Amino acid sequence: MSNSTSTQKKQLAAIGLAEMKISANPKEILVTYALGSCLGITIYDPVAQVGGLYHGMLPGARYLNARVEARPLMFLERGLAVFFKAAYAAGADKQRLRIKVAGGASLQQNKGTPDVFAIGERNLLMLRKILWQNNLIIHGEDCGQDLTRNLFLDIGSGRTWVRIQGKEQDL
Repeated sequence: MSNSTSTQKKQLAAIGLAEMKISANPKEILVTYALGSCLGITIYDPVAQVGGLYHGMLPGARYLNARVEARPLMFLERGLAVFFKAAYAAGADKQRLRIKVAGGASLQQNKGTPDVFAIGERNLLMLRKILWQNNLIIHGEDCGQDLTRNLFLDIGSGRTWVRIQGKEQDL
């Protein structure tokens, strides 16, 4: 975050692995840290001033089982529906949503070994598939490579940015 006076008055709300938060509090900044192969997805409705951040870990579960039922936010295939429904229930409108995404990295690349599981790439494919099926598009992204990222969403302004190795970039 920049050191501006307006930013200093904001409250950070951290979203962990396989968690999400929807907010209409203009003083809140949602953040998720250390996105590697996971995806951080923000949605924001500028009219309703409702936004959210979701930290999804894996593309999908091959079988529905107790683990999936217990932690649906772990899997994009299930968690995205929970995330979007919560935003709509809070007043967001599908037609106005600004969707931004970060993560989807291949951290094995920087270790000199092939990424045989390609979780980051598969996460991005699952996200794009689900958004396409629901007539939604991504408005900004910073994905791939072998970098970890922190993702931020300012609920008051809708500003979304990433921090990579100490440098910030708006999405």
